[in-house]
Amino acid sequence: MKTVLPFFLLSIGLSIFIGLGTFYAIDYFKLDLNKSDVVKTICFFCILTCLVFYISYLGLKRGPQQFVIYSYAALAIRFLSGLIYVLYYALTHKNYQITFIFYFMLLFILFIVFEIYNLTTKLRSDSARNEEPNDSYK
Repeated sequence: MKTVLPFFLLSIGLSIFIGLGTFYAIDYFKLDLNKSDVVKTICFFCILTCLVFYISYLGLKRGPQQFVIYSYAALAIRFLSGLIYVLYYALTHKNYQITFIFYFMLLFILFIVFEIYNLTTKLRSDSARNEEPNDSYK
């Protein structure tokens, strides 16, 4: 559990940082983005990233074979949740803003990179502790 809490705090910190940067960019560049949509999207990605990381972490605790299954499940959850959010946006807005679409894709990529980076750092530390000799050298 001491691995999960720092990730959740990092995820919340990243979300706040992105949110403040976005609000600054909206005012500075006079972008055509609705601030309530920005807040909803950032909260969605923060919660989704924490959920997906927790699922992957549960798989990591159960072993390497289970980790792959849990990672694919987490990937499917992320993909389906993103589709559901896009559907929600399409149903609640009459005209689609190209700026928001680019913003959504940028957030999607940023949060995936953040999650993958944190997962690989956790995997590297586990693999360094559990080094097994390679049978090909025998």
